[in-house]
Order: sequence, then C-alpha cells, then structure tokens
Amino acid sequence: MSLYSERDGRRKPAVERTSEITADMYPLLFGRCEKYLDYLAWDFPAKCGDDPQICCGTDLETLGKTLKFDMPDLFRNAYGIICKPDDRHTIISNDEQYALLDFIEYVGKNLKDFQKVGWHSFYDHHHLIFLETDEIFEKYRQEINGIFERTRLQYTLTAEKTIERTTEHGVVTEDDFKDMQNSIKEEGIKELLDKAYALFKKPDPQFRADAVEKLWDAFERLKTYYSKNTPYSAGRIVKDMGMGVPKFEELFNKEFKELWEIGNEFRVRHHGKGAVDITDTRHYDYFFNRCMSLIKCVTQFLRNGGD
Repeated sequence: MSLYSERDGRRKPAVERTSEITADMYPLLFGRCEKYLDYLAWDFPAKCGDDPQICCGTDLETLGKTLKFDMPDLFRNAYGIICKPDDRHTIISNDEQYALLDFIEYVGKNLKDFQKVGWHSFYDHHHLIFLETDEIFEKYRQEINGIFERTRLQYTLTAEKTIERTTEHGVVTEDDFKDMQNSIKEEGIKELLDKAYALFKKPDPQFRADAVEKLWDAFERLKTYYSKNTPYSAGRIVKDMGMGVPKFEELFNKEFKELWEIGNEFRVRHHGKGAVDITDTRHYDYFFNRCMSLIKCVTQFLRNGGD
C-alpha cells in the first residue's frame, strides 16, 4: 500500500534492516497470526454447545498445549493460551523471537480454507466446514511479509511456507544461485552449495557457522572440477577466468590462495588448536559473501563437465 509521504518523496529514509524482533514488532506479527487462527480450527476445533459434532472456531487452549513442547518460549497467559506480551515486557529474548518465527511458519503450514454455514445467535458464533484447499495462505503470506517490510525485519515468508533470512547486501540473488547451479554439472558440488545457501538463509544465527563450513567444502571440491589433481584443475579454472590476461590470472590465483588460508586459519573447516574463533555473525556474513562471490565468478567460466 502506497501512502502520501512515500509517493510525495517526504518519507524519511528507511533504517537498515534488522533481524531483531522488538517489543513493538512482536504484537504486530502475533496479531496478524491471530487473525488467521480460525483457519486452524480443522485441527483444533472448538465445539458448538448445542452439537459437539459442529465446529465453531479454534480451541485456543488445546492449540497452546499442543505447541508447548515445540514452542515453549511463545508467550502464554495463565490458562496456557498463546498471547501477546504485555506492556511490561520490553525486551524480547532470542528464544522468544525464534518461537514467534516458528509460530508464523506453523500457522502458514496448517491453514485450511473454510466456509461459514450458519450463524448461531445464542452463542454468537458461526458454524464452519473445512475444504481441502489452502488458498488463504497467499493472503496470509502477503500480510506477514508486509509487516516484515514495514518494520525492516530481515525475513520473508516464502511460497514454500518457510521463513528465510533476507540479505540486502548479499552478492548472490536467487536468480544468480539458480544460474550457478545450472552451470555446475557435478552433483556433489551442487548439493554442498544447496546446503550452504539454505543454512545461510535460516533466521537463527547459529546456522551461520554451518553455512560457511559447507560453502568452503563446496569451494574446495570446486577446485577439483576438472581433475582430482587439484593444482592442475584449479590452474585450469584460473587460466579460463583470466582469459589470457596475466594480471587477472595473478588476481584470481591470489584470491584462491587467500580463501584457502581463511579456511585453514579461522574456525571455518578446521577446529583444531590454533584456529581463530569466529564469534561475530557479521564475520560469518563476510566470509560467506566473499567465498560465494568467487564461486559465482568461477561458475561463469566453467566448461561443460569435467575431464
């Protein structure tokens, strides 16, 4: 939705994206999920007082109890019903943030379309029957992503019903990644790249280390693309990338060497004594993007298949 200040160029520049869900953002996202909870009533039916065979909405107490073990850090009231935090809760912990993201995914994955088949005036509710479709998901997805965008949260709810981390300054787009995969004929490399990219997009920073490790595995395997003789294969790749210009060959040789050194000196692939610990996720982001940038370039010069 475009508003006046945006159309007229009067809106202040947006702040940088963040992965932190604040106490102001949490109610917005939870409230949007709450709007769609009746679409979960097929699995958690509240029964009409006159006829227990008729569903009239979602049993929120049963829903809360069911999710207690999978999402213990969701906010709940004294009755175990999932709810928003109250105004006294000014800081949202990491566990509470990830529980909310889990809940957003859970709702999206379990939506079912329904029809209202009658109004029960005594109990002030509709009777519901459920369909075997989930067309409502796309509307839910658009509204959740609208909040992510407005609040500058670094997430997106995908058409596959999973939440992924988005990176404004990443070197590879989804289209770039597909092009890279199409350029590589070796299934082992493609599988490692798939795992690395999927881990990198997960919201929880704890997966960042695994993403970088898998990417370095892909990089090392890519160097043997043409032959198990690594120096020969890597040299052939660099020669193709240099296109006959010695300075470019020198540049790419240096980059290959420096990435190999990073993998050995930092706790990327090797975890032995002397490896430098990586404690800031921004360093993982840097390593991931630097290595991915080289791999992206390499794949543009690969010939069809190895020797």
